[in-house]
Amino acid sequence: TTTEKGPRPVTELYDLLRQPPFGIKDGLLPVYLVIAMLYWQAELAVYEEGSFVPKVRPAECERLMRVPERFSLQRYRLDESRVRMLYEYSVLFGEEIDPGDVSQLTAVRPIMAFANQLPCYTQFTKSLSKEAIAVRNALFLAREPQRLLLETLPQALGLEIVSKDSEQVKRYFSHLKRVLIELQRAYEQLLFNIQGQLLDALLLPSDLEVARQEIAPRAQILENWSADLRLKAFVSRLGDTNLPQREWLESVAACLTNKPPSQWNDGDVLSYRVALADIAGQFRRTEEVALAQESAEASAGTGRIIRLGVTDMLGHEQREIVRVPIDQEE
Repeated sequence: TTTEKGPRPVTELYDLLRQPPFGIKDGLLPVYLVIAMLYWQAELAVYEEGSFVPKVRPAECERLMRVPERFSLQRYRLDESRVRMLYEYSVLFGEEIDPGDVSQLTAVRPIMAFANQLPCYTQFTKSLSKEAIAVRNALFLAREPQRLLLETLPQALGLEIVSKDSEQVKRYFSHLKRVLIELQRAYEQLLFNIQGQLLDALLLPSDLEVARQEIAPRAQILENWSADLRLKAFVSRLGDTNLPQREWLESVAACLTNKPPSQWNDGDVLSYRVALADIAGQFRRTEEVALAQESAEASAGTGRIIRLGVTDMLGHEQREIVRVPIDQEE
């Protein structure tokens, strides 16, 4: 029962079992311990050098026999309310499980697998709700699975203790699912913002497929006119028609930050905006030069490409390149 307050070293248990009234010999200690670990596996957490061991296999048993000082144990008694909680965690992502098979492993495994597949961007960005950040921090700082599931996560959502009230448990998991969906969609939201900024900077249609059809021939023309290596790489990726839309967008964004968006932090988001504004201006200026030299050849079969310029009374000039599709030329 002393382990319920925190993990205790296996060596302490061995010392206790060697003394009266137990008097167990050293050779039998690991045998009895493994039997106990299997019997109470639903309530017992095993740690090796402070790290949670999700499943005790023959390799762990062998190390336990050789170096017991590396291991510690913690027990959580499972009353009715805790069993209900663990069951809800076990089926959180739609997996089916027999209520009699519920354990801390079946409960913690799905949510930790979810956390581990989150992109680095989602793991560190501050562009989330306070609750999503609290849940994310709880998942990545967790050391004890039972405490994570039954204490830390509920507290992250503002619940000190989840009572035995089944309705409260339902509300808690409904709230938790909404927060997990926010975490899951954070990277998709980043890509959506990247797309919008890119299309706005290049004055392209909001439909990505249409925008790619428009920018590809323009970018391919500029590949032969780009002396700047950075611009050359940018137009090369813009003109790539083989990649699916998501991979194309990630490729273009990575070109401007030298890092794939999934690895970005909030500073990289700002760097992307600055780099995009600079490269978009360079793209347009280079396109003007290219059109002046090769407008007839470059626009053949794709419609007319023209430069529009407007100058006000103060001498301020606005210039843009406009592509006029053949079917809209008249």
